[in-house]
Amino acid sequence: MSIENREGPRIVPTLALRVGRSSDSTQIADAVAQIWSEAEAALIPIIGREGVAALLRRSIFLSTSAYAWFSDLPNGDVKAINFGAVELLIANQPAEEAKRGGAALLLQFYELLTNLIGPSLAERILQSAWVDSSRGKSAQDHSL
Repeated sequence: MSIENREGPRIVPTLALRVGRSSDSTQIADAVAQIWSEAEAALIPIIGREGVAALLRRSIFLSTSAYAWFSDLPNGDVKAINFGAVELLIANQPAEEAKRGGAALLLQFYELLTNLIGPSLAERILQSAWVDSSRGKSAQDHSL
């Protein structure tokens, strides 16, 4: 089963809620970056900037099998990843590809994190990322 078809813990609905019905790749990339930024902020105090960067690098690598365009990312500093480059890459894709690729990247990241610390702890740590910051509500919509 492909990662896009697995039910992710509020990642897909959060992304769908933040993107709405937008068919603008830039807005989709902004929503992915916002979710990433919130997840990163929650995790840095726990596993450090380098740990978060390592999870992101691995998530990108795993996402490349389904979305080859992720391989276009520059190989920069191994201790940190500039998510701006990821955001730009997503923004340069057609809207549906951007949605699917962005969701896949976030799902890969969550899957790696849950393998390390378990789903319950991952959910609690990332709870702030699963909220629609513009409305202050948890994402419940499961469509993307």
